[in-house]
Amino acid sequence: MPGPPEIIIADPSEIPPLKIEDFMDSIDTRGGYYQGIAKSMKDFRKELSQALVNRDVERKIFEKNLAERS
Repeated sequence: MPGPPEIIIADPSEIPPLKIEDFMDSIDTRGGYYQGIAKSMKDFRKELSQALVNRDVERKIFEKNLAERS
């Protein structure tokens, strides 16, 4: 099995990338999925509401990027 990819930084003034050990505990592995059990309809409504907000934000970003390319 090959080792990690070799990183060549062309500009020595660039900040080198962090080592995975320095940030792996802060990686969000949830992927947008609810990681708990809804205990009430209020919990479900809250999660659904946040999903709708996230969808609208993503749509606006997509539309902005599309308009900039046109």
